[in-house]
Amino acid sequence: MTPECADLHAYADGELEPSRLPTFETHLVGCDDCQRDLVDLLQLATLGEEAATRRRGLARVLPFRRPPVAVMALAASLLLSVVTGAALWRGWGAGGDDELWLANAPSRLLEARVSRAQADRFRPYDVVRAPSVPVPTPPLTALGALERRGDKRGIAVAYLVRRQPTQAAPYLDAEDTTAEAQVDRSAAALLADDAVEALERADRALGTRPDYAPALWNRALALKEIGLLETAARAFDQVAALNEPGWSQEARERARKLHEEFDQREKAWNAFRQECRRLKADGVPLADPRIRAVPGQARTCFFEAVRTAPSRERVQALLPMAGTLDDIAGDHAAGEYARWAAARDFARRAPLAKEYAALAAGGMARAEVEGLLGRLRASGERDLLLGALEHLPDPGDHLDEYAQLSAGTGDPWFQLLAEQRQADAEMAKDRGAFAVERLERALGKCQAGRHAFRCLTMEWTLSFAYVTLQQYGPAREHALRALARARRDGEWVQEQGALLELGQIARLEHDVPQARAYLEEALARAHDSCAEVGWIATNLATAFLDDFQMAQARRRLDLGPGCRPPVDLAYIALLADLARGAPRPDDGPKMAEALAAFRARQDVGPGERAMAKQNEGRSEIERDRARGQAILREAIADAAKLPEAETHAQKARAYAYSALLMDAGKHGEMERAMGLFAEELGMAPPAACALGVNADDERTLVVARGPGGALTGRYDGGRRSPLSTAEGLVSPDLRKALAGCASVQVLARPRVVGLADLLPADVAWSYRVSHGAKAASPAPAAARRLLVTSAVPPASLHLAPLSAPAPAGADWTVLRAEAATPGRVLEAMRDATEVQIHAHGLVNPERSGASFIALSPDAKGEYALTEGDLGRARFLGQPLVVLAACYSARTALALHESHGLAAAFIRAGARTVLAATQEIPDGEAPRFFDAVLERIRSGEPAAVALRDERVRWTARGGGRWVEQVLLFE
Repeated sequence: MTPECADLHAYADGELEPSRLPTFETHLVGCDDCQRDLVDLLQLATLGEEAATRRRGLARVLPFRRPPVAVMALAASLLLSVVTGAALWRGWGAGGDDELWLANAPSRLLEARVSRAQADRFRPYDVVRAPSVPVPTPPLTALGALERRGDKRGIAVAYLVRRQPTQAAPYLDAEDTTAEAQVDRSAAALLADDAVEALERADRALGTRPDYAPALWNRALALKEIGLLETAARAFDQVAALNEPGWSQEARERARKLHEEFDQREKAWNAFRQECRRLKADGVPLADPRIRAVPGQARTCFFEAVRTAPSRERVQALLPMAGTLDDIAGDHAAGEYARWAAARDFARRAPLAKEYAALAAGGMARAEVEGLLGRLRASGERDLLLGALEHLPDPGDHLDEYAQLSAGTGDPWFQLLAEQRQADAEMAKDRGAFAVERLERALGKCQAGRHAFRCLTMEWTLSFAYVTLQQYGPAREHALRALARARRDGEWVQEQGALLELGQIARLEHDVPQARAYLEEALARAHDSCAEVGWIATNLATAFLDDFQMAQARRRLDLGPGCRPPVDLAYIALLADLARGAPRPDDGPKMAEALAAFRARQDVGPGERAMAKQNEGRSEIERDRARGQAILREAIADAAKLPEAETHAQKARAYAYSALLMDAGKHGEMERAMGLFAEELGMAPPAACALGVNADDERTLVVARGPGGALTGRYDGGRRSPLSTAEGLVSPDLRKALAGCASVQVLARPRVVGLADLLPADVAWSYRVSHGAKAASPAPAAARRLLVTSAVPPASLHLAPLSAPAPAGADWTVLRAEAATPGRVLEAMRDATEVQIHAHGLVNPERSGASFIALSPDAKGEYALTEGDLGRARFLGQPLVVLAACYSARTALALHESHGLAAAFIRAGARTVLAATQEIPDGEAPRFFDAVLERIRSGEPAAVALRDERVRWTARGGGRWVEQVLLFE
């Protein structure tokens, strides 16, 4: 008996859930036991009905109601199949028939394509009938034959061609990774209106079969649904080129229509752009249909035309255009502005308008700009002053003045623009969270009908702000909204910006299908901008590189002789990576040429030069080890001369060390590798009981030194997916080499630091983290302990306060309830020797970074203790820190630095940090951490104390969450 047999009685009663009917009926035809039992049940039902009739309406003789007519009808066919079933199964053979696949129908109901050749026979697509026509279920005898052969995909296809994805779903085997299975899953996703899933599945199929026609077809359909017209057309072009009977002709026609739609939209935008230039240059107003087609940019052109107008008559000629804009917006702002401007004294205004036009065209030096601003302030031509401030290169210049002028217009257009400029200034100061807060608040005031263009640009800016915070979920949401608004309002340039943003977000999330789709669509639009083409090509290549597709990355970077990527650090880094993963003879000359061009630039700082040098070393080490090693050493030395806060210097140092480590591992030089692990952390090479771990793109290096000093290691250059867990990272033989160690120091590099389960739970081990330059103060003699408890996070977080037992003793400071604000906690930690924080740790599920601790809000509403706050702190007491907070050990996977609370505490001066990677139970945490602390206070090494208490805790039946508690030293 199988699990499906349990549904027999419900089926016979007519009470089986509709979603389970297809699966059971398919099972029924192939199950002798269910067939026999169903016949018995139906016969019993019939006898019950007769008895009920005799008893004159005694309705419920049996414990089940009469089966539906459909079940009775099926019983008759099953009675026949009991007699002749074997012949039926034999007659089916291996291929099915036309009825199963609807192969003889004059048209197809499914727009997508499937993997089964019989079902993929070309017939014209019936657009009218497909969504609504009732389709009979597949022949049950045929489905039974497929089930007996184990042909689940065949069953799925039989339902898919009938536009029944729900019924097909149970038979789409998630474990089947073949191109054929991926095509069927893409067809199901298209039927379920999930174009993104369909695109991913089609791309997976093409990864193993690049010219697989059904996958190309389904990819084209998915791209069209997403709205990427030109890339969809090109995908159909690929199908057409395969010359399949019927399919190629339909693909050719679909491609033609998409190309035409794309071209028409581009031509309409170019025509609008030309008319806008004529408006500003000669005062020729835009026609009413053109204004209504692109209302946002039309309004921008109108403002510029009024500002640059040399006469009253020129402004008055724009009044009809102002009327159309006011009709669209539902107010009188444009008309009132035009009438105000027309009433000005043009003897004074005209020369200033001419100067303003020069500024807007970009033909004015900085010193001249300041002079013009002074003259405009004195003139009272406040609209010209407002426009001049918009053209300043730095959004932070004169923010307050711009805000006052915007408020004075009474026009929400300018008031919203002022908010956006404030947000731009916040982002320029690395205050992305403040920019997001401001923009979200302003967007709430944005009325789509009246201020559509301002809403659009605000959505786009919000997306960029979220990207700076590594919060890719909301970034994608706002970019998609911006894209939809831009398409609706004919904003070709803004649509391009949204496409680029979505491509970047997908690349940062390692989603190659979406990154490729959005960036290739943007590439099709950027044919007249070589700089943009190069930028897109670099990002496309990086997306494939991050997915370990070296050959594809190389192909995307080869733009041909007419256009070249911009020579920046991203391009140079790509050349270095490709020299390793997909080498070519011209790699050396190409790198030398790029470096020369980069170093000739006047805007390149010392940190960027160090970065360029380490990229040179990474490239050269693949051809000339000694020279490459020397260049990498130079990059490390250059970075050491720069301030610790210089991000490029940090990256140059880290990437150079990673390259040296992988070079050593690749050539079996494990002793040298262990020395490099220690050198980077600023410590002497460990004599025993140490583990060095590095993961960099497709390469992994693990080196273990046992209790007797013996060294063993393993280098792997073939990883096929980004590192996310510690599973399999340290092989059994390397773990065995550490047997007998009292405790193990793990010298892990940033992408590894913070991974749980690196070593077994019964091993005492800790992450060794670099303390940077902050921890040079001597340890204090007297103990000063701090407890943070019962913080009250904002009500919007829906978090109950967490408490811990109050300690006794004069050496304790306790911050609780409203007093436990981030500022007061940071101040109290300055001189503490021991810190316990019992509070909620949170991770935004949409953020690709580390966690923060939710404390009580201060007077400004700040409640989060973050890695950034700790980066500005210095702990003179070198404290032992216990973070009894969920996710407090969560670390962002960055290559150059360990981003997370635990590492930040170490860099701020803590000597030891205990933290958890996952959720921890509120009731158990204080008891467990107190027990660990008592062991440490009694003199046990921290790693041993954590291991012993962890073992004791689980042996007594405590929660296994303790295995996710990590130690950082």
